[in-house]
Amino acid sequence: MITHALFTIVIFYAVTLSESEQIGARTITADVCPVVLPRAFWGANPPKQQRKLKLPLPEVIIHHTYIPKAANTTQECIAHMKSIQHYHQITKGWDDIGYNFVICGDENIYEGRGWYNIGAHATTHNSRSIGIAFIGDYTDVAPSSNMLELAKHLIACGLEKNIIIEDYVLYGHRDVGNTECPGNTLYAEICTWPNHFIKKL
Repeated sequence: MITHALFTIVIFYAVTLSESEQIGARTITADVCPVVLPRAFWGANPPKQQRKLKLPLPEVIIHHTYIPKAANTTQECIAHMKSIQHYHQITKGWDDIGYNFVICGDENIYEGRGWYNIGAHATTHNSRSIGIAFIGDYTDVAPSSNMLELAKHLIACGLEKNIIIEDYVLYGHRDVGNTECPGNTLYAEICTWPNHFIKKL
C-alpha cells in the first residue's frame, strides 16, 4: 500500500503536470499529453552521459520488458524501474535505462530517457525513434486497456509537440530486431494501431 508521503508526491505531480504546457507557439494540454512521472519521482540514478535526438523523429518502437513481470502498485512499479535501470546501467554497461518511456500496471507513464535523449532499445534505430516499453510479459496476455490508451496518448503528444513526424512508422521491437518482444499478444494489438509498418507496406 502506498505510504502517505508517496501518495502526496503522486498528487503533486499529477496536479503540476496536468496543467497546460507551453511548447513554442502551441499550448499542449493534458487532453493530448498524459502525465509522465519524472525521473526524480522514481529515484532514477543520473545518466553516465546523454546524446540528443535529432528531431523530429520518424519512428516509434513498442517493447515489453518480459522481466520484470507486471506490477500493479506504484511502489512495485518504482522498484521495477530501479531494477531495469540497474540492469541496463550496471549489468549491461549502458549510459542509462534504455527506454524513453515506460508504462506500468499502476497505469502511470514513467520517464526513462524522455523525449530528447537517444535511447538504447533497438540497436540500429535508437537515434531515429522513441522507445516505449510496457513492464511485464505480454506473450499471452495484453496490457490493460488503460495502459494501451496511455501509449496512444503519449504518441499523440509527441505528434503535437512536433517530436514525432506526422507520417511516422510504428514498430514492435521484433520488426526491427531478432527478438520476440513485445510479446505475441501485445504485438497483435499494435498491429491494429495507426501507422504500423505492415499497414504502410
